[in-house]
Amino acid sequence: MKTTMLSSVCVVLVSACGVEHGTSLQLVRIAKPSGACTTDPEPQAALARGFFDPRGFINAGPAFSYSLAPNIRNNMSPAVADAAVSFSPTNRRPDGNDVLLHGFDICWFRADAEGGSPEAMRYGAWEDGPPDSLKCDNLPASQRAFIPATGQVPANSGQLSLFVDVLDLAAMRTMYGSGFDPSALPARGLNATTGTYFYGTADAPSAAPRNAAWGTYPHENVATVVLQIQALGKLQAGTSVKSNWLVHPIDVCVGCLADACGLLTIDASVACAVGTTGVSGLAMAPITSCLPFQDVQLNCTQYSTCVR
Repeated sequence: MKTTMLSSVCVVLVSACGVEHGTSLQLVRIAKPSGACTTDPEPQAALARGFFDPRGFINAGPAFSYSLAPNIRNNMSPAVADAAVSFSPTNRRPDGNDVLLHGFDICWFRADAEGGSPEAMRYGAWEDGPPDSLKCDNLPASQRAFIPATGQVPANSGQLSLFVDVLDLAAMRTMYGSGFDPSALPARGLNATTGTYFYGTADAPSAAPRNAAWGTYPHENVATVVLQIQALGKLQAGTSVKSNWLVHPIDVCVGCLADACGLLTIDASVACAVGTTGVSGLAMAPITSCLPFQDVQLNCTQYSTCVR
């Protein structure tokens, strides 16, 4: 009896000692959300590049963060085959190589031509991953964060996908300056020639004079931000484990989704207070859209409303 118990313990310990950071626990992809904001377990449903419009649009204020769903896989074999000893025939004990997720280390940097470093601007041409200067340990502390998260990743190729929020306004300001405020940017309004209204579409970042709320955002409409993420957890046997680093590029485009469904038309029949304009037409429907600021699924609806 003693021999059997010791053998089981040794198997668990040997397996735990064999943890390889970056391969035992693997970040496989960023999962592409479905319309209901759930993740597809099929590996083909991957989001290779993200999109984020922090400006907001009609009936939806500025976005507070970018959401992504990393997919984690546990490549370790079961630690030991241990039959259940309970009143139920089901083995309810977690395997020694099951991983309890603690959270994610993340970091971010801008990769545009105006504010990115020379190495960052070469994103897309890296043959061996990010250069040392852009690895998380070498970035400023203000561009790194730990995001708590929890979940269990079973051994034997078990997987877990869950949503985490990154790149809130404070994080964006580490790249574009303390004055960056998408909600304060002036919007293009009435086009007197066509009678249409560009609700929420920010003035182009190249417009002069440039509004202070742009901060140091580049003069191009689309700015690339590169996010790096690593999962952290611990085996049931007690050993800490880290995944590989996964690089996720994001196209930031302020105000680009405001007219994604079309332009609103000036409508005098809509009763509005003094100082507001009645408009009607198709616009984004944030209530039924999954992550509407990220262009995951665009749902349009008919509006008849007032805007300033």
